[in-house]
Amino acid sequence: MDDSRAPSGNPGDVWPLVGRDGILAQIDEAAAEPSVCGVVLVGAPGVGRTRLAREACARLARAGSRIAWATATRAAASVAFGALPHLIPRSPERSGGALDVLQQFADRFGAAQQSRPVLAVDDAHLLDSASVALIHHLAVQGRGFLVITLRSGAPVPDALRALWKERMARRIEVPALPMEHVDTLLERASGGSFDAISRGRLRDLCAGNPLVLRELVNAGLESGTLRPVDGIQHWAQGSDYVTDRLADVVEGQSGVSDPRICAALEVLACADPLDHVLVERLLDDAALVEAERRQLVVFDLSGSRLVARLTVPAYGQVIQVRMPSSRRRAIYRRLADALAASPMRRADDILQLAWWRLQGGLPVTATDLLAAARRAAATLDFEVAEQLAVAARKAGRCPRADLMLAEVLTARGRHAEAAAVLPRTVNGWEERDLARLAIVRARVRFGDPR
Repeated sequence: MDDSRAPSGNPGDVWPLVGRDGILAQIDEAAAEPSVCGVVLVGAPGVGRTRLAREACARLARAGSRIAWATATRAAASVAFGALPHLIPRSPERSGGALDVLQQFADRFGAAQQSRPVLAVDDAHLLDSASVALIHHLAVQGRGFLVITLRSGAPVPDALRALWKERMARRIEVPALPMEHVDTLLERASGGSFDAISRGRLRDLCAGNPLVLRELVNAGLESGTLRPVDGIQHWAQGSDYVTDRLADVVEGQSGVSDPRICAALEVLACADPLDHVLVERLLDDAALVEAERRQLVVFDLSGSRLVARLTVPAYGQVIQVRMPSSRRRAIYRRLADALAASPMRRADDILQLAWWRLQGGLPVTATDLLAAARRAAATLDFEVAEQLAVAARKAGRCPRADLMLAEVLTARGRHAEAAAVLPRTVNGWEERDLARLAIVRARVRFGDPR
């Protein structure tokens, strides 16, 4: 999580730390206050807690403090002091058990020196009880300065929660990066400029999560989804960018093992965002509450509708890629059935219904597919529009389906393919359709995707 290596092929060795000056200033202020025993950095997975802790420790080291670093894991939690074996004395002079080791460590760690020693513990919510007791003891005794990171929504031992409840340490929330800082990070880390659409696409996918952004850039370079076009970095549409590394990082970041939560995330991955009415019909309430508590799912307004969505949209792409196809089809069928049973008042409902039925292997009329393709094109989702137009041509060969596909292909800059599918017969067409045909023919002839 704290690896800050730059993506292969880009200049520079380290991704820059941007948008965190205010938090670093708070840490420096706390470290300069003798009555404050430390800081607790709390944030969602991948938001940069570890990177912030490392930067804070580097600044404190330059000021003269001795730094001790530990990382907690679930595996180490089964052993007393499992996260701190490199810090615990190997041959204690006394043999009074864990309490004696705790006191001996506190005495040695807090030995007199010019600056307070610093103990940094990453993912402290995973610590064993002995290590938690040690940290609390250091705080109470004032034997050093603590830099602790916690995952939002994770169960926290009472002794750690007491650090900020009893005002011994300062709790600092680490939010997602604002969009302007995502842009800055992209520009500085890649060494090049991005076109506006690609930059917006990466913003949306990472949702201000620096780790996800870094892995997206890595995956884009590896898969060819991210490539220079006329000297500008361009992110191509589609989900072919999901590499095994990106999927492993995202899955490790979410840390979900509960099958009920996994099932809820799979549904949202297929329909992100999902209207709250359909959420209530399709998702387990307890699983949804827990996913929201872990900041994996968020409810917000889309126009006047309350919808549920994945906090980081890139999660949805990874979940879909790793989902068995039979499971994916079953989810789309459930979504389609639930939507068909609803009033369907929104303009996008016809698009969603046709798309979900198509993905679920259910029959869809050529008329519905064409209407859905037009709606997708109107919202500039040309990838979906193309798939719907192709399906419409297969469902019932008609010149209007050919025209729809040609329009989408020209919008995507594929003029030769568009010329190959242009309708030849236009008997009985209305003037509006004839005008559309004339525009596509002009675009094909002059190579103008607009």
